[in-house]
Amino acid sequence: MPEPSARRLPQLFRGLGLAALVLLSPLVANQAFARFDVRTVASVLLGLALVGLLSSLRRRPLIAGIDVGFGAAPQLAFIALVAMAAVTNDRIWLLFLPALVYTLLSWLFAASLRGGSSLIAKLARVLDPKAPAFIEPFCRKSTLIWAGLFVANAVVIATLALTGPLHAWRLYSGIGAYLLLGAWALAEFLIRKLWFRNYGRAWYDRLLARAFPAENTPEGRRSLAYIREMRRQLGMPEP
Repeated sequence: MPEPSARRLPQLFRGLGLAALVLLSPLVANQAFARFDVRTVASVLLGLALVGLLSSLRRRPLIAGIDVGFGAAPQLAFIALVAMAAVTNDRIWLLFLPALVYTLLSWLFAASLRGGSSLIAKLARVLDPKAPAFIEPFCRKSTLIWAGLFVANAVVIATLALTGPLHAWRLYSGIGAYLLLGAWALAEFLIRKLWFRNYGRAWYDRLLARAFPAENTPEGRRSLAYIREMRRQLGMPEP
């Protein structure tokens, strides 16, 4: 029996916990380096990484067939960078950590395209197990774009770690990368609404429904037919 969506999402967040910790690190890097030396910060991260590695070896988190925990090899790469920082007392090794995580996220998204259903489609079905099959082509394109954005962030962050001053690395890693991903998330939301025209009851849905009626496009009519069929099966009135 599939798990309810409400139980799957906390598992997803736990599986990506280390990634979230590293990607948030630019926001606290200044304070950490101001209060402690690099070796101390690296030693703390090394301890957390080892705990995470042991936990992942015991049980890998899977959500709808998606491995949301980083395997042993990526975690060993993380440990290697942190260990080098601890040994050399050079913070440049820690500055590569967000680039490593973005690279792993890109690989996770891109690797799902080799199988049947893309990662975005699988995540959509975590939220809505009855999501229709016709979302697949859109989800594959979206997955590919997310993978590309993660690679772009990794390249910029690694370049700044090597050549840029710390404040430039911190500015992009802590703000610029999030603005880039947030801008695409907003654009994707709007594109998805205009493509499928599957409108809800929110104020923006009502505005979009008036400006871009679902009946005017093949995808919109397909979405309407799907909604009507779902409501019929649930014994609900026509939308």
